[in-house]
Amino acid sequence: MISNRIPTKILWFAAGTALAVGVLLTARTLIELPAFVERYAKRVQDLHAVTAMSEASRIQEAAVHCWAQTETAAPSLAEVLGRQYPEVGTNVTSMEAVPSIAGWQVRRAAVTLSGTRYDRIAELERAAAASRPPWVLAECVLEASDKAGIATRMQLVFETAERVTK
Repeated sequence: MISNRIPTKILWFAAGTALAVGVLLTARTLIELPAFVERYAKRVQDLHAVTAMSEASRIQEAAVHCWAQTETAAPSLAEVLGRQYPEVGTNVTSMEAVPSIAGWQVRRAAVTLSGTRYDRIAELERAAAASRPPWVLAECVLEASDKAGIATRMQLVFETAERVTK
């Protein structure tokens, strides 16, 4: 008569094989875990970068829409600053315009001052931003002096956007 029972040795062999396969898969997973975590962290970092770019794009679109409402070109920075600060207006140097998004360019101008108080930066920035369309402070290079609150040399680069005329 044939027994319907599976021999105990076969059951022990199957259990041992299952245990060995489980241990091997666990070990493999633990070995690959750092690479997986690194890939995941990179993807999260990429997602944050894409989100930041999307936000920057949204801000640029809003700015372009706002600038498009302005019919006049921005006055020269020398003119804008010269109204409130005549001594500063003569220290403005126009720089080469830089292409921007389609149909627009960024006009730049540098203001160079010597022996000036640091709080002049805020004054000049407010005056430039008050023009329509506004000039915004893009770069600021300062050389400190021995005197407190005074810069030996100060170079401020302002930018404004304007439509490209064809």
